[in-house]
Amino acid sequence: MAATVKPAQRVADWQTISPVLPENLVVLDAMGVWQGLARPSGRSRKGRRVYDLKPFYRGRRVTGVGAIRQTAILAMQPLGTSMTGEDFKRFGAQPLGPTLGQGAVVVMDNLKAHQVEGIEERLAAVGARVVD
Repeated sequence: MAATVKPAQRVADWQTISPVLPENLVVLDAMGVWQGLARPSGRSRKGRRVYDLKPFYRGRRVTGVGAIRQTAILAMQPLGTSMTGEDFKRFGAQPLGPTLGQGAVVVMDNLKAHQVEGIEERLAAVGARVVD
């Protein structure tokens, strides 16, 4: 379920981002999937019933984190588990950090792993700043 953003917050976010040159904007996001997740619905011909097995969860969780710029994919990394703050710190140092450069503005959501202490300082060390 998506969080509701109030209009005042949208205006504040736009005022923060609007002065940034598009070539300096870096968007970072992560996504996770469960490999053993069963489909919640199915399709069949009209008047026919859908039959399927719904096994209990057997797969593993896989997370992918990446950062893109207007013209390129800067960094991508798969993780064999859910992402932790330490995983995100490592991603910020390598492979993301060296690709940013002076003036980059990194935009990310408020995932708890993204809010780890020290990440803004690590990115500032390579000339970037963080907007969340």
